[in-house]
Amino acid sequence: MADISNSTQTYSTEMFWTDIQNASEYMNVTTHSLDPFGTTQPNLRSLIFNAVFFALIVLANIISLGAFLVEKRLRTYNNYFIINLTILDLLVGIGLGAVVEYSYINRYPFSQNACKIISGMFFGIVNASNINVVVICADRHQAVYDPINHYISRSKRKAIIINSLPWVIGLSFWIGYVTVWEFVIDHDNGPYCTQRFFFSPLTNMIQSAATFFLPLAIIAVLYVRIFIKIRKTVERRNNTKSTNFTDLHPSSAKDTEMTGRDREQR
Repeated sequence: MADISNSTQTYSTEMFWTDIQNASEYMNVTTHSLDPFGTTQPNLRSLIFNAVFFALIVLANIISLGAFLVEKRLRTYNNYFIINLTILDLLVGIGLGAVVEYSYINRYPFSQNACKIISGMFFGIVNASNINVVVICADRHQAVYDPINHYISRSKRKAIIINSLPWVIGLSFWIGYVTVWEFVIDHDNGPYCTQRFFFSPLTNMIQSAATFFLPLAIIAVLYVRIFIKIRKTVERRNNTKSTNFTDLHPSSAKDTEMTGRDREQR
């Protein structure tokens, strides 16, 4: 009786684990059959997030651009800087459309030649957007340190010329750094459109500095100088007001001084 019960227990345990294994294999086959393209739940969440982010960027910038084109009163000197940033951000948002498709099919949707050209232009536009913020800060810096000449020299022609600088600098640098370089060495971007500068620490550091760190450092220096200038101006005005108050009310100033002396003696 003992041998029969032991053999029955062993047989039941083996069958139990076999059934679990068969069930797991069945679930895997069923999952692949229901999802033949490999669009799993994490990829679907990433697709939804990227699509919503892309739609918000494009919609917000189209509204701003439309308001600038329709309302002539908005076409002022300062708003030309803002609308230039709006156009650049709109193009960045449109470029993110490739990221939305990439998150769904898990590969770059275009050819390698298109990858080289589009990547150079996309990096150039992103960098031009950052440079445009630097240009805005530089214009504010001049307005604070040299307000008279800044006000006299303001014109739409000057605004258009200044706002063209980010486009020229950003596109010329990045098309040469990405597109021309990769065509010259015949770089293989692979299925994920990987740029050549990512494979070297030095070139990747140059990319990071040009895109983010250098504009951030310039913006920080300019705003610190603006803050110092405004603070000195406010302190100078406060000192002038206190001086004028003393001149207009000398008796009050003397009474205040005598009251302070009496308190010290006590």
